[in-house]
Amino acid sequence: MKSNMQTTMNVNNNLVGVLYFEGIDYISLTDLARYKNPENPGDVIIKWMSNKSSFDFYSLWEELSNEDFKLAEFREFKIDSGTQSFTMSPSRWIKTTNAKGIISKRGKYGGGTFAHPDIALEFASWIDPAYAWVYTIRGAVVPGDILLVRTSKGYAYMQVEKITNIAGKKTIKRHKKVKRNITAENEKENGTG
Repeated sequence: MKSNMQTTMNVNNNLVGVLYFEGIDYISLTDLARYKNPENPGDVIIKWMSNKSSFDFYSLWEELSNEDFKLAEFREFKIDSGTQSFTMSPSRWIKTTNAKGIISKRGKYGGGTFAHPDIALEFASWIDPAYAWVYTIRGAVVPGDILLVRTSKGYAYMQVEKITNIAGKKTIKRHKKVKRNITAENEKENGTG
C-alpha cells in the first residue's frame, strides 16, 4: 500500500489521523475509537465490525463500491454474521474479501485502521451520535447527490431529488455555533484571527 500523505484533523477536541490514499481521505478509526476506549481502541473497532448492522453496512459499501470485492468469501461471513460468536477484525476482512473501504496499517506512528469517509461516519455514529454530527460537517447536500442511508430494511443508496426542510431551529443554531467555532480555530491556525 502506497499512501501519498498523512495528516490530522480536529474532531470534537480529539486529533484524528487522515490518510490520503488513491485520491481519498481515509479517516483513522483507531483515533475515533480512542474517544470510547483510550487504552484499547482496537477492541472497539473489532466490536463494531462484529456487530450485525455494522457488518451489513460496510459489506454493502464494498459490494457497491469495490469491483474487486470477493463475493463468495463475503457470503461465508454473512452466514456467520448473525451469530453471537461472530468476530471480525480489519485485517481478516481486508485479507479475505479484498476490501478497499478499510485499510489496516502497521506501525506505532501513523499506523492503525483507516476507513473511507462513508464507513468512518457510520463508525463515529455508532460510538456517539453527537461525535458523528460534528464529524459530518462535510459540505452541503444538493439535489442530484447520492446518499447511503439507513432504512427500516437496512441500507440503501438514494438520490436527493428535492430538499424541503433542512433542520429544526435548534439544529440550525447548533450548526451555526459549530461552524463559527471551526472558522475561529482555522483563523487561529492561519494567524488571521
